[in-house]
Amino acid sequence: MKLLGVVLKTHGYSGELVMSLSFVPEKEIKKGEPVFVEIDGIPVPFFIDYFDVKTDKTAFVKFDDTDTSRKASRFTGCNIFTGAPVRESNESSDYSLSELEGYTVTDRISGYSGILKELIDLQSHSLMQIECRGKEVLVPLHEDIIVSIDSRRKAIIIDAPEGLFEL
Repeated sequence: MKLLGVVLKTHGYSGELVMSLSFVPEKEIKKGEPVFVEIDGIPVPFFIDYFDVKTDKTAFVKFDDTDTSRKASRFTGCNIFTGAPVRESNESSDYSLSELEGYTVTDRISGYSGILKELIDLQSHSLMQIECRGKEVLVPLHEDIIVSIDSRRKAIIIDAPEGLFEL
């Protein structure tokens, strides 16, 4: 992943943030695209409500489900990374959530693990379809559930809702 910038402060009352940019993204970051906020050393995915580059050094950003300055203030000082893993120069720089398909998904509480077969995008949210012990399990793709994503090991660690793998 590539460091996009650092959150400097909140802006206004609706959950908007001001960030210092490490670079100006070549392509527009659109609504619904993920970025990763480093919280306690762990990259946590958040989905963009909007991202607006103001200068070559600053941008305004707002995440889905962050609608007050109080909620947004927890991001002050956090690093924000683009979802693109660092690649060799001869590789494509395009990255999408579909690249997570095939990753091993492990629940850090229960220890259950399976393979991410498909990402299902619904209007209100997205789901991970995980094949676990011969069963299909649907897990919400949400920042409160994803603990970490390791592109090198092709592994995702989650905190699944209690009892989800026991159904």
